[in-house]
Amino acid sequence: MPIAQLALSPYNPRTISRDALARLTRSYARFGCVKPIVVNRRTGRVVAGHQGVRAAKRAGLTELPVVHVDLDESAEKALNVALNNPNLAGEWDFPRLADVLRDLEGADFDLTLTGFDPSQIAELMPAPKAPGAEGGGAKAEPRRMECPSCGYVFEC
Repeated sequence: MPIAQLALSPYNPRTISRDALARLTRSYARFGCVKPIVVNRRTGRVVAGHQGVRAAKRAGLTELPVVHVDLDESAEKALNVALNNPNLAGEWDFPRLADVLRDLEGADFDLTLTGFDPSQIAELMPAPKAPGAEGGGAKAEPRRMECPSCGYVFEC
């Protein structure tokens, strides 16, 4: 659908920070829209993908793939919450995530295109311990981080 015809739902309870929107816009500029926007045929409103619509506009896209649903307004709102609920998303396997980021780094790929900012990447991929380094030092306090895609807050 043309982006100009997509009506954002005024009740959408999800927000996005300026920094996260900038990262999402970079992702849309690099990869395009690979996850369709969900639109309700009855109301014509976006049910899921509000931030993607905003990022796509900023990235200069003019059309987006859309999946239509046919729901009454109550079901539309319930689906909006469900599709945006980080409690329904999986959790990171941090060692595996670090391995993937190291693979991308080795391929000379811009790691910020994953949606993490440089400080988050540094925390997710700690430098390997020097040979002979002793463990047992003071344990660092966990840091709260937010997934740039789904908003899930986790500690690492």
